[in-house]
Amino acid sequence: MFASKILPLTLVAKTGLRRGFKNFSTSVVRNEEHGEWTYRGKQRAPKFNLNFATCCGVFAWWWVSWHVFSDYGHVVGHFDFVDAKTWTDEELGIPPDDAEDP
Repeated sequence: MFASKILPLTLVAKTGLRRGFKNFSTSVVRNEEHGEWTYRGKQRAPKFNLNFATCCGVFAWWWVSWHVFSDYGHVVGHFDFVDAKTWTDEELGIPPDDAEDP
């Protein structure tokens, strides 16, 4: 008897969920006159502004790339590299071999 009561409910819930989520969407389709989606009616930037912004970005990345390539000292530093083999155990914080365990 329990199965005969639950089975129809599960079938109804299954078809109801399928119908309810079939056209599930969080926003309404909004098309402007020109067919593009816009947020709160803002228009696209003029082509000059897009090209100018692209040129500024290209120049900035060229500047960074060229100076990393030609003057890499800014990236790796202006100091002489220390040979790690010359460091002592005391400089590295390693206790001597005959020290007692704490």
